[in-house]
Order: sequence, then C-alpha cells, then structure tokens
Amino acid sequence: MCATFACCPPQDGDAEPVAAVAQALAPAFLRSARGFEFWQKTPRVAALSEKQAGHAWLAQHYKWVQGRAGWELRCWLRRHTICQISAIACAEGM
Repeated sequence: MCATFACCPPQDGDAEPVAAVAQALAPAFLRSARGFEFWQKTPRVAALSEKQAGHAWLAQHYKWVQGRAGWELRCWLRRHTICQISAIACAEGM
C-alpha cells in the first residue's frame, strides 16, 4: 500500500551536518512515503534581530514551512485540476 504523503524535512540555515542527516534519511522515507524533498531555507535571516530568542527563530521557521507547504499544495492542485479538465475534454470530444 502506497502512502499518500510526501516527506519534506525542512532546515533553517545551511549547516552541512544537519543537511547530511536529512539526506541520509531519504531512502528510509522513500520506502513508505510518496516522495521525499529536502527543503532548505537560506540565508537564515532574523526577523527581529540576530540576538532574537529561540522561540522567535522557531516561529519564523514554522511560518516559512507552512507557507512553503501551502505553495506546494496549490501547485499540486493546479496541476491535478488541469490534468483532470484535459482528460474530461478529451473524453467528451470522442
């Protein structure tokens, strides 16, 4: 049974050890997920100041991830809808 979700681990910044861990997990996730895509937000820019609290960095990261996930979903829905409309048009034209 194929899963209906894709795994998209996000990283805020460009620390190579963190990216290496995410990339190393890709084969395990691909066995059970629909897809795997590593999201990396660079450069890491503070919304308030470079000395902002940890929860501010976390909130900023969550906002970016939710925006990216929403964008990916809209793109997928747009492609799916176009394909569905094309298929209906072809079937009706026969």
